[in-house]
Amino acid sequence: MMPGQSAGCGVAFFGIFLLFGLGFTAFFVWPAVRVIQARSWSEVPCEILESRVASHAGEDGSTYSVEVLYRYRVDGREYTSDRYRFLGGSSSGYEGKARAVERIPSGTRTVCYVDPADPTEAVLVRRLTAEYLFVFLPLVFVGVGAGGMFVSLAGLRRREGREEGRPDRPIEPGGGPSLEPGSLVLEAPTGPIGKLVGATFIALFWNGIVGVFVWQAWEGWRAGSPDGCLTLFLVPFLLIGALLLVNVPYQLLALVNPRPRVTLTPGRLTAGGSAQLAWSFRGRTGRIRRLRISLDGTEVTETGEGEDRTTNKAPVGAYELLDTSLPLEIAGGSTQVSIPPDARPSLVDAGRQVGWRLKVEGEIRFWPDVSEEIEVTVHPSQRR
Repeated sequence: MMPGQSAGCGVAFFGIFLLFGLGFTAFFVWPAVRVIQARSWSEVPCEILESRVASHAGEDGSTYSVEVLYRYRVDGREYTSDRYRFLGGSSSGYEGKARAVERIPSGTRTVCYVDPADPTEAVLVRRLTAEYLFVFLPLVFVGVGAGGMFVSLAGLRRREGREEGRPDRPIEPGGGPSLEPGSLVLEAPTGPIGKLVGATFIALFWNGIVGVFVWQAWEGWRAGSPDGCLTLFLVPFLLIGALLLVNVPYQLLALVNPRPRVTLTPGRLTAGGSAQLAWSFRGRTGRIRRLRISLDGTEVTETGEGEDRTTNKAPVGAYELLDTSLPLEIAGGSTQVSIPPDARPSLVDAGRQVGWRLKVEGEIRFWPDVSEEIEVTVHPSQRR
């Protein structure tokens, strides 16, 4: 399969995950939004006409839901509604639904909540419950889908620039006075701004959803009717949200870090060959106390099918190219990169992948470290 076709299949496959996750996320998010909107609805006396626990047969057993019919009056006109809560559907657990029905038997006079702008819109229960927290399950599919599509497209771009047998990409004019013809600039796929934007989006998205449930729990405590189960259930989600929030200023501080600039001459790594690796930084390198540059190879294999499918990772090479604490060497320099003849070349195949990464790590005291990983291609040996 050609790289473009492989990437297209990857985008389509992970796109299904993304659409599936977004669809089920909306199933929980929209009712939660409606709950928040209903906080401003009018409280209107109503009478329960019918209430029962409805049973729904399914392949994995029966599920249950609360069915209710009630009437109310607005501006002298009578209306009826069968909306118990905004979150529809049915679920297992008969006892909980039965207790809800016991509280509202036929003839009970209670209150419902009516939209002042549209009296036909009413609901009997307008509070958030722990069931709304299932919104986090489809978010896993959203993350897998979006991440998979990004990786597929990024992999296509990298392969287009480094196809087997394609002439090495030359440095564009203006790349720097020290560059030689045939050199190749190596860059990380995601810069500090991209990392900051990604960290901010994830933190806001996660904490925005969790915040809805925190607000509901807080309202219960303030009203003197706390929901202990909901509060306890929220604790791990709050801890994850706090870590995501801490990551935002961390990435913000990393914006002012020195940015490494790495070049290879010639711009091609070959098993059994060598190349000159040169590095420099944009920014204040005096803050870096230790600089390490290494080249690591990893083989990823997949075995089995279906539920028995497993993924294994194994190192295929680790070469330390630089480890220095000298300010002059940290600021810039060059070193020879020699790849052994028996080194495993880069490979993307069905069920097996060999990838190589150049790691640039700079230690900065009391500050986020410089940490860049750049994917490189190691070509097969030309010796026969």
